[in-house]
Amino acid sequence: EVNGTFNNEGRLIVDSGTLSLANAAKIENTGTLSIAKGSKVYGLVCCLTPPTINSTGTVEVGSSLLPGPDTATIDNISFNADNIVDVGGGVLEVRWAPGKIDAGTNFMGDGTFRVTNKADMRMNRAFSVEDATDIELDSCSGSCNQASLSGTGTMNGQGQFFWKGGDIDGELTLGQQIDTYIDGPAPKDLDGEITNIGRTVFSSAGSTEP
Repeated sequence: EVNGTFNNEGRLIVDSGTLSLANAAKIENTGTLSIAKGSKVYGLVCCLTPPTINSTGTVEVGSSLLPGPDTATIDNISFNADNIVDVGGGVLEVRWAPGKIDAGTNFMGDGTFRVTNKADMRMNRAFSVEDATDIELDSCSGSCNQASLSGTGTMNGQGQFFWKGGDIDGELTLGQQIDTYIDGPAPKDLDGEITNIGRTVFSSAGSTEP
């Protein structure tokens, strides 16, 4: 359990199980924070005063020594991304607490960055999503647990954006080479504004779905 501030300038690896952060605890990452598949970094306090991960270095999904889920989870923690988020062939899932995608953040790797279950990621100007990388907005437990994108941001790059559920209540510009897919049965609320410059597809995964 982390109760204070952990300043990481090297390589910090969560290789199994759960790393717990107490109220007001922080991980200040200017190096590489690697969270292995199947592992979780969990905040013990939610959601008005969650602990924080501030990263101006690299956050990556690391390989696991044990077979199992491909998802690394940041739960009940305010995750503020700046610089590089490398999903590394897996899934980095952010849940329950507010966070930020800062200007210039680069999402990369053959995998998914998922925002779900009450997480609110506030966009701060332009960020990029590389080829083979997916950004996913979802509400895995229905409308009562909608995730959201807020603030003002432009999604550039050659990646894909999947709007499977949740709320877009900020101003989101979809860049010219971004492929966007809006599908699935979960509720989706557009309370803000979308400007589509790329390709956006409304679709259904099954013939009985709306």
